[in-house]
Amino acid sequence: MKKLIILLIGFAVFSCGSSKQGVAKKEITGKWSIESITDSNGVKLTNDLSLLNDVSLVCFHDSIWKFDPNTNSGEYNINDLYCSFGKRKFTYNSQEINKLNGYYNFTIVPTLKKGKKVPEKSFKFKLVNLSLTTMQWQYNVILNKKITPLKINFKKLNKPNITAI
Repeated sequence: MKKLIILLIGFAVFSCGSSKQGVAKKEITGKWSIESITDSNGVKLTNDLSLLNDVSLVCFHDSIWKFDPNTNSGEYNINDLYCSFGKRKFTYNSQEINKLNGYYNFTIVPTLKKGKKVPEKSFKFKLVNLSLTTMQWQYNVILNKKITPLKINFKKLNKPNITAI
């Protein structure tokens, strides 16, 4: 009986001991859509400011993002016909910055065909909020001659499977 209790305690310790970064990476997996991009005051931004040296902020609304942590790669699709419509690929690297909540900074590097990185182009983001259905990134830009943090708000498109008992 004593061995069984020790075994159960050991199992509980090891099952709860996974890193928070691993949890966050698993939740970022899948498809997400950008709901809004706001400034630090929550004001929705739709100006001509470019994101990822690609298209203006307004073009990113309702864009679809896909993340694969197994290969540290992904893609996003611009769905606005008035913008440079289509799919873009990228790779990403992450570094844990907060051991309590598992949030991390990550760098997105656009890639060309066959996974070739775009020379000297990388963009640093900070994961500031993550749940099963929402995610928020922070990205600093210069707006009105001041560094302004943008909040990029995502919603999860492919919900986790839940089965009723």
